[in-house]
Amino acid sequence: MNGFSTNKINLSSNHKLFEHVHALVVSQRGTLLAEGYFSGHDELWGEDMGKIDFNKNTLHDIRSITKSIISILYGLAMKYKNAPNLKSPIIEHFPEYRKDNRFDHINIEHALTMTMGIEWNESYSYHDIRNDEIGMELAPDRYRYIFSKTVTERAGETWCYSGGNVALLGRIIEKYTHCTLPEFANEVLFTQLGIHHVKWHKGKDGVASAASGLRLTARDLLKIGLLILNKGQWEGKDIIPATWLKESMKPRFSTGTDDYGYLWYMGKYRSPINGNEYHWHAAFGNGGQILLIIPQLESIIVIFSGRYNNIDIWDNLFLLLEDFIFPKLVENF
Repeated sequence: MNGFSTNKINLSSNHKLFEHVHALVVSQRGTLLAEGYFSGHDELWGEDMGKIDFNKNTLHDIRSITKSIISILYGLAMKYKNAPNLKSPIIEHFPEYRKDNRFDHINIEHALTMTMGIEWNESYSYHDIRNDEIGMELAPDRYRYIFSKTVTERAGETWCYSGGNVALLGRIIEKYTHCTLPEFANEVLFTQLGIHHVKWHKGKDGVASAASGLRLTARDLLKIGLLILNKGQWEGKDIIPATWLKESMKPRFSTGTDDYGYLWYMGKYRSPINGNEYHWHAAFGNGGQILLIIPQLESIIVIFSGRYNNIDIWDNLFLLLEDFIFPKLVENF
């Protein structure tokens, strides 16, 4: 373990629950309760990096946590740059791709809630071209790839996980801010939080991936969690409109296991210690990347892991959360 510091939660790199974990940072009431870094094999957006000794300065793929940050950025684009309202039809912002009326009834809110109703399959490994996100990232034109898809269901009715939805949101942000997605993120979000060590993967077409492209340190991702916990305020300054965060975290659809808002997951935990129910908001990424906020406990949890394309990691991580971390937070509150 490297860069380890804690005063409330004892971590052990030999504990089975920490298998494949690269970083764990826990904060409560603005105080760092635990910070641990481990050694393990990692990937750089699918490319093997070998064994890495992680520390507080190590960038890590956050994969689909990027999507939740896009939700924040869309709210900021509406605040600063008059980005279109959520009922605006998406195709109006991509007139060059309009061939018929298939997409006319699909709006921005449908993209934010993963309910566009288009044919999209991310059930294959993210090393597999049959996975639509990979197909999109390898396409010479990601937007043409998305708009070539068949509309299979009425928009706003069925939740279907899709990086394509988020790519469209990213492009709309770019159109209305007149800068690239990384530039806008740096200007209105990262720099405001003192986050300067950032990388953003690009697809074959040279476009920054809105679906999964960000790399951050665990501490910097924790800052974003703190910003959300503080209802969009940072050091007394309003960064994100509190109303946007409230709408983003409102349950709108079920994923089958959790609730889903505007690119954010919601769930709850019942404590065996006191019987109380605690609601959480979270962003998740392939391989075991987690940003989890528990407002009732004034707590944020960041986990980075390296078990990409393996769903078993989630069982292990939720055991880590529910059997180890959550009880400590309840006891300490």
